[in-house]
Amino acid sequence: KPTSALQQMGSVAQRAANYIISSLATFVSFRMVINYIRTGVGYVQQLDTALAQLQVVTGQSSSALKEAEDRARSIGDAIGSTTTEVLNSATDWARLGYSMSDSLTLAQKSAELAKTGFMDVATATEQMTSAIQAFYGAKISKGLVSVDDAASHINDELVQIGNNMPITSQGLGDALERSAGSLVAAGNTLEESVALISTANSTIQNPESVGNALKTVSMRLRGTKVSDISNELNEDVSDDFKNAAHDASKLY
Repeated sequence: KPTSALQQMGSVAQRAANYIISSLATFVSFRMVINYIRTGVGYVQQLDTALAQLQVVTGQSSSALKEAEDRARSIGDAIGSTTTEVLNSATDWARLGYSMSDSLTLAQKSAELAKTGFMDVATATEQMTSAIQAFYGAKISKGLVSVDDAASHINDELVQIGNNMPITSQGLGDALERSAGSLVAAGNTLEESVALISTANSTIQNPESVGNALKTVSMRLRGTKVSDISNELNEDVSDDFKNAAHDASKLY
């Protein structure tokens, strides 16, 4: 019968459609599994590389590295960073001569700054490095302040000002990267330096230019010659100073 034939054809078409859908689902699931495996392998490779770099820098034993990995994982889980990011940050701190324990503490503070300051951990580490070395490096080496207290203070300043003034935490960090050393040499505290940066930035809205300008102003006030700086760095920085002086003129 025609109706029966049509029903049979419909049944065959339905089974074919179901087979195609099932095959596609299987294919998609397979592809997803492959992608998950590739992602996992890539993560393990990155983690192994991070651990290898940390070992080269610190010279620690395998057991000490395992403890560092466990601590880095705990830090990452609590803050929302990956273990690899924390380990890479710790390696950067270790290169500056900090112990494994202090490096992991500083990596934790860097990850916290990254989260609250809306930046990646690598950027937060660079900015924290500049600030802590300039404002607290000597005090830490003399045992006058702990790395935990120093880093916490820097975090509090950057986040508080970044949340309440017309400049972001990352912007403050960018400016401090360029000016912290000169500002400290001129006798400014962290609080005074952050206040100078945030106030100046409210006028020109360019943290990098503010940092360069404050560096130039503070060095000029101390009577530092451009030629002396060029000799010390073994490179001509006259153009850099001209650009920074131009930025400084915008503040007045």
